Amino acid sequence: MFAAVKKQPGARRAGGGLPQGLSVGLLPPHATAQETLIAVPRGCRGKIGFRWERNGKTIAGQTGARLPAGHVSRGDRVTVVMTSGGRLARSSIVIADTPPHIASVTFQIPDFHRGGELVVQPRATDPDGDPVTFRYRWFVNGEERMWDHSDRLSGSTFHRDDRIFVEITPTDGEIAGAAFRSRVFVVPDAPPKFLSKPPGSFKGRLYLYN
Repeated sequence: MFAAVKKQPGARRAGGGLPQGLSVGLLPPHATAQETLIAVPRGCRGKIGFRWERNGKTIAGQTGARLPAGHVSRGDRVTVVMTSGGRLARSSIVIADTPPHIASVTFQIPDFHRGGELVVQPRATDPDGDPVTFRYRWFVNGEERMWDHSDRLSGSTFHRDDRIFVEITPTDGEIAGAAFRSRVFVVPDAPPKFLSKPPGSFKGRLYLYN
């Protein structure tokens, strides 16, 4: 004889599972103002609708699963509200800071040798419009100059044939961008120069200068 097995209420069926609740996710999870936001629905039944909000206010004209870049700014709280089958789900993120990046670097080398000066002029852009400052690291023959953190390296710190490069990092005060590393500069031979002052006049018909 076979004993009858009583089915327990709420038991899962083989190969199946309990119904999932309605939810919506947002990608990317740490989005910046320059990225498109994508709503990822789960557990939907029936027609799906979307509404996007910025700091609690509806963004006009945005009713799809994607919110294109250009509608929000750094620090905004963005919420997507999804409806499906008479049910509602929402998800929110705060728009992250975008790091600045270096657009160009110019080197001023009018008199680059021992006793001269090496000056660098970087230019950076920040997608969020934040003011950008720079951090400088100078290296001479592979060793960092620990006390030189400005945009110029004094000629008294290097000699002929030394190898120099600089690393520049842009920052908006909250987040740093990718560092720029310059090419290596080899210090050339310095020309000789007069230390004495030549006389400004002739003595008779002679000009004497030792």
